[in-house]
Amino acid sequence: MKKLITITMLLLLVVACKKQNNPLTKIKEAAGAAEEAKQGLGNVNEIVKATEDLEKNTKELAELTPITKEQIKTWMPE
Repeated sequence: MKKLITITMLLLLVVACKKQNNPLTKIKEAAGAAEEAKQGLGNVNEIVKATEDLEKNTKELAELTPITKEQIKTWMPE
């Protein structure tokens, strides 16, 4: 009976260790990490585009002539 329990425990230990060192498991983990990195790069691209749009809008607003205080007063009710 002791031999049967010992053999069973050894088999369970071997199976558990085999699953941890399985190359397929490591490949799946690496693929998941690569997918997360790809998603992060997509977010960076969106930030760059938004920054370019903001820069374009800033240049357009800088070229406009400001309105005078009298124009603001006529536009705003008292």
